[in-house]
Amino acid sequence: AVRLGETRIESPIDGVIAFRRLDPGALVGVAGAGSIVTIVRMDVLRAFIAVNERYAARVHVGQDTEIELNALPGKRFFGKVVRLSPAFDLATRTLDAEVLLPNRAGALRPGMYGRGGIILERHPNAIVVPARAVQITEAKKYVFVVKQGKASMREIQPGVDGDTWLEITDGLSRDD
Repeated sequence: AVRLGETRIESPIDGVIAFRRLDPGALVGVAGAGSIVTIVRMDVLRAFIAVNERYAARVHVGQDTEIELNALPGKRFFGKVVRLSPAFDLATRTLDAEVLLPNRAGALRPGMYGRGGIILERHPNAIVVPARAVQITEAKKYVFVVKQGKASMREIQPGVDGDTWLEITDGLSRDD
């Protein structure tokens, strides 16, 4: 290793030093030195969402995403898909979607864990009911509608299943 006077090392990206592995003035050798510092961007962060192969054909660059982080419960962060892995992970049968998350407020930190979803469709005027309100009889789905104090059973056609809610595509109107 050779010790030179002051040597300036410039990063190819704007960011901050997250990890420093050597102190100023330390000798740096060629073999086995590894990295000196790790630089991270803070203005925009990358997140990776594992996409099940069932949905992979419906995911494309530019789609909106929602991410919730364990360290910031109750807050949602929005980003866009910027890249898709060309191949599936053979162990998990998932495809990585890379998402960029703007971090203007600085609330996000590299290395945070959470859950993310890619918005595949939007149904802005959908009629939804609580999933527990749907009854199934002889493979048909029904809900009870109360009008003028009387309950009547209505057959419905479900749409998107949101786990605790169900979209109704036919059988109900907004007035029901």
